[in-house]
Amino acid sequence: MRPPDGPRAVATGVVFLTLLLLGGAGAAPGGPVSRAGSLPVGHTVPTGTTAAPRPSLSKIDLDVARSPYLPAYDPLDQEFYVPGSGTNEVSVINGTTVVANLTVGLSPMFAVYDGADGEVYVSNSGASSVSVLAGTTVVANVSVGRDPGEAAYDPADGLVYVPNAGTGNVSVIHGTSVVATLRAGPTDAVAVFDPAQSYVDVLNTAAGNVTVLSGTSLVGTVTVGADPSAALYDSADGYLFVANGGASSISVLSGRSVVGTLSVGSQPQAMAFDNFSGRIFVPDLGSSEVTVLHGTTVLGKIGVGASPGFAAYDPVDGAVYIANQQSNTVTIVNGSTDGTLATIPVGDFPQAIAVDDLTGAVAVTNYDTDNVSLFLVPSFPVTVVASGLPGGTPWSVMIGRRGLGSTTGEVVADLANGTYAFSLGAVTDFTGSPASGVFTVTGAPVRIPVAFTEQYAVTFDAGGLPSGTNWSVTLGHTLATTNGSTITFDRPNGTYAYAANATGFSPIPATGNITVDGTPPAVVALAFSVTRPPAYPVAFTVGGLPTGAAWTVTLNATSTTSTNATIGFAEPNGSYAYRVSAPRGLAATPAEGIVEVEGSAVGVAIALFARPTGEFAITFLASGLPAGTPWSVSLGGSPGNSSVAVIAFTEVNGTYTFTVGALAGLAATPSTGSVPVNGSAVTVTVAFRSTAGPPPPPTGLAALTAPDLLGLEAVVLAGVVAVLAIRRRRRAA
Repeated sequence: MRPPDGPRAVATGVVFLTLLLLGGAGAAPGGPVSRAGSLPVGHTVPTGTTAAPRPSLSKIDLDVARSPYLPAYDPLDQEFYVPGSGTNEVSVINGTTVVANLTVGLSPMFAVYDGADGEVYVSNSGASSVSVLAGTTVVANVSVGRDPGEAAYDPADGLVYVPNAGTGNVSVIHGTSVVATLRAGPTDAVAVFDPAQSYVDVLNTAAGNVTVLSGTSLVGTVTVGADPSAALYDSADGYLFVANGGASSISVLSGRSVVGTLSVGSQPQAMAFDNFSGRIFVPDLGSSEVTVLHGTTVLGKIGVGASPGFAAYDPVDGAVYIANQQSNTVTIVNGSTDGTLATIPVGDFPQAIAVDDLTGAVAVTNYDTDNVSLFLVPSFPVTVVASGLPGGTPWSVMIGRRGLGSTTGEVVADLANGTYAFSLGAVTDFTGSPASGVFTVTGAPVRIPVAFTEQYAVTFDAGGLPSGTNWSVTLGHTLATTNGSTITFDRPNGTYAYAANATGFSPIPATGNITVDGTPPAVVALAFSVTRPPAYPVAFTVGGLPTGAAWTVTLNATSTTSTNATIGFAEPNGSYAYRVSAPRGLAATPAEGIVEVEGSAVGVAIALFARPTGEFAITFLASGLPAGTPWSVSLGGSPGNSSVAVIAFTEVNGTYTFTVGALAGLAATPSTGSVPVNGSAVTVTVAFRSTAGPPPPPTGLAALTAPDLLGLEAVVLAGVVAVLAIRRRRRAA
């Protein structure tokens, strides 16, 4: 039985083609592809070269389930899955052998590969179900809507979207469960994934539009041309190309907008993207031609067989394969030059094409002769030879996307000419070298030697850290971090440099070398201690100290007594209270205050004066005043002036009003007030701040640096004594 004429018969081809361009694993119809220089992993074509056909292409025919339709390729199991639309079977081809005929639902027509689960989803059009296959096992049969069609796999969400032509909706499958059913309109049972927007687009042929889905939500509808029947995503431009079979045109979509319309031949039904040349090949079913596009430009046409209905790009040789339904042939076109390379007879009514883009094998389903024409290429053994592993140790290697394992000393893969990437799998207690690389097959066998070296534990044991503290060790070029008590590395024999670290703590040893020699595990004991912050000098210098007299400064609860004019401390950054005790018969000003340590040395000037009987010191202490700035205070009508941070008066008991003199650009707090004197000295702190911006940080008294201290005593003696002499007065209580 031949499929019905019209869009449905060939529309599915383009969706599967896009899957092929993705390279199988994790691929989705309409998924990302790439231009020359960025081919799928394991396959590269040197930039600037011209792809050429294989010199000795061979073909064999394999009988499969009746009326084979749209196949899928599983790159992990290296198998083609061919739905027999005239039966309830799916034929599984491995190499050149049909290894199984799996019983599924009635009239299976479409297959799509899910790279996340490594499973194949087959839409059973006559059974309203989807069969989930893994290898040669039917994992599940999932009920969906009527007449399910070509599904799309979304690798971002791990979802499979199945459009149901008979019910006009889309079943969204995760694993083996339907997680949502979305209304899509009169669908033609074709869905395609747009990775640029993370959209799934469902083609509605009867309505001439595209339904756009995202996750399990309906995003909107885009109007295109008549009878949209196929779509293809071009990652080079980020556009989705929709073939309008009834309008002989291509609609170019960006997200939900049509950004252009291209005229092509009669009844475009499928497309292929050549990710080496960047060309798009559009078979025109109503003619014997293929229209060639590049981006949104029509380059020309290529003559092929009658009724070209399906196209597929083979990245191994850079050729595009065209299935000519009415000629029963396949035309091979050079994707870079658009030249026709060969026309090869196949079975009756070649329906669809699948490509193994690792080996380059091409499978063509022949609908009327119930078989598959399998195009094969010469392959050559690539042997990865391992040394250094004990007998029976399992190990593995990835070649492209194909994983190969062994418990012997070698693995073998048969590969066509081309350039491939490989990487070794992890083996417990061993390291392999080289761990990865690239090799080229050029018509001869290839041997790749890899050497495994046994590894030994290197353990760092931390002591002295509070529970839960993060700490780290760098061994060689590897950094490891933990909040536990140990860090362990696996290393082969050798000598390695290490460095330990923990914020706020100092390790001993902080660095060193550790030698691994295959003896019992190497252990490095680390002793962590709290890191002391840097301390800065804080110097108190007094003026007017009699010879031999002792005075005391208490800073941050630490007291120091001296007969010298300077008493020094060392403190980290912070704010510290101080108090000065003067020798008998003398008074200190200021007698107390705050010192701010901010990353440098700090000096505090103290003045001593004789304490008159019945008179007490009234000290005005300035903070925030730039060093050397003249300022003034009037107390009870008596003026006081200074260019240091202290102005002092002596008064008998009583209450006195004061006013701080105005300074340009500065505001004083308090600027006025009253001071009560009741048998003891009084200190008034005046805070200055800039009126032009945020207040400067407190500066203590004069915030003197170490060099300033050299002349400080002379300044205090001359300045403070003069201040006291001018401002001394008496008042009655």
